Amino acid sequence: MIRIEYEHESVLNLTDTDLNLNLLEISLKHGINHVHACGGNARCSTCRVLVSDGLEQCEPRNAKEN
Repeated sequence: MIRIEYEHESVLNLTDTDLNLNLLEISLKHGINHVHACGGNARCSTCRVLVSDGLEQCEPRNAKEN
């Protein structure tokens, strides 16, 4: 099971339908306020996150993220 904990917010246990979404999309789908000034198109830095545990479970950064 994949679990996302938001600092000062909710805890999400992801479903199979969440696995094809990125973290911004998952946050918004579940009603978590996640700032994204450019719409999640890697043109600003407002939707950045800090992974404090489980980094080994994340995919490598893509070209936009770099």
